[in-house]
Amino acid sequence: MTSNNKAIINYYNTNNILVDTPTGKEYGGVSAWQGIRSLGSNEYVLCGTTNPNPNTGNGLIYIGNINCIDGITYYLNVPNSLGTSVYGPDYNKETGYYTFVGSYLDYNQNIQGFLFQGTLDQLKKSNNFIYPSVNQYYNTNFLHSNSNGLIVGNSGNTNKNNETISYIYDINNLHKVKTQIKYPNSKTTTTYGIIYNGNNNYSIVGGYSTKSVSIDKIYTQNGIIPIGNAFIVTYNSSSNTFLNWTTIDFGNNLVSHFEGISKNEDNTYTINADVVDLKTSPIPSGYFLTITRDTTGKYLYNLSNALQILYDTNGFSSSNSVDDNKVVGLYVGSDGTKVSYQAEIIYSNLISKSNTQMKTVKKGEIIKFDNTFVENNYINYKNGTFTFIEKGNYFNSFNIYIENTTLASINLSIEYTQNGNKKTLLIAQKGIDEIGTGTAHSLVIPCSFINTFNINDTLRIRNTSDGSIDFISNYVNGASNGIISIYKIA
Repeated sequence: MTSNNKAIINYYNTNNILVDTPTGKEYGGVSAWQGIRSLGSNEYVLCGTTNPNPNTGNGLIYIGNINCIDGITYYLNVPNSLGTSVYGPDYNKETGYYTFVGSYLDYNQNIQGFLFQGTLDQLKKSNNFIYPSVNQYYNTNFLHSNSNGLIVGNSGNTNKNNETISYIYDINNLHKVKTQIKYPNSKTTTTYGIIYNGNNNYSIVGGYSTKSVSIDKIYTQNGIIPIGNAFIVTYNSSSNTFLNWTTIDFGNNLVSHFEGISKNEDNTYTINADVVDLKTSPIPSGYFLTITRDTTGKYLYNLSNALQILYDTNGFSSSNSVDDNKVVGLYVGSDGTKVSYQAEIIYSNLISKSNTQMKTVKKGEIIKFDNTFVENNYINYKNGTFTFIEKGNYFNSFNIYIENTTLASINLSIEYTQNGNKKTLLIAQKGIDEIGTGTAHSLVIPCSFINTFNINDTLRIRNTSDGSIDFISNYVNGASNGIISIYKIA
């Protein structure tokens, strides 16, 4: 899969953190970051596990800036365990309580799930740990993410293809699964991310396969391996129902899985995905993209705005968790080097500026702009149609220069969609005073407007005059006769 995005990605690592590992203190001794949540004011809580690996390391919590400089580290180890791995963090500003979910290795070498709730000075208190009932039935259990009282996770038994399940737990009742998550007509579903939308609605992300896959083939020494296609769905906790199941197919020979989800202030979602190219490597590559919803709740996306996360070109970078424009994950070099990284994606607000030469446009034809058009992560352009690939408020401005017209008026139709609904804005400019006099006029038609566009909404300009209009200049050979600019302003 390729991306048209042009963005600045700042990469950081954990080399400045002095970490307590089971074998001693070690700078950069983070086996993997597996969770991130914003605490506000550019402060984040990151969590994962220390070296040597997620099964035998210490549970690690870091609070500070995304660059991992001058922050504070904490350790969370499940009582009577051989190793702890922390996944999904959550924080309640009103109570000051943190919620962490994850997995640990028990003395029988089984991977089990846990929940911690409390303050940071209570991380060593055994009474603050709770264990879901699913641990009794499976030898491999992962609790991945939690939001507003609900947890999503996956369980299964080693070498048992038909026993891998995905589920939702209510934090207030870990004695039983609240509901099972199963993508329609799939054999195996795994779920890694959940975020609260309000009004008892949550958005949940993960992946699914039409084949039965045992859990040990998903959670491997190379990390979590995608098994099919990524998905996103809405869950209503009051009615216990799922709505708007949406599959995202990254392309031929590509298997994918959504690893995490974050909801932004403009009600968009930032998603991080792991994608495996079956032709090149079994190790996944990380991606970052934005998904929105229309007024009916349908999820909208355009894979043209998917941005590959690559800490270094000499290897692969999996993406494990996301918050707004921040991603954490693990880089595996071609020489086996492993680095836990943090990434910050920064976009420019200028979408496009096109200054082009245009030719004659007949009645009913779309005005096309030439090859000086600039594309980036907010918009795509093809054959006169602008397609928005990022939700936002846009300032749209153009000047059309008409030469030698003998028409009584020049009429342009600004055709656009808003949440997929077709809309039209008509622009008219007086041409000549009287038809048949042989007089020809030149004129400029300006237009500017602000509109909110969603993913896959389009914009184009059509000639609806009673005849052709001519853009070829009589004054300067090869001069540009049309300027269009589109800016994202919010």
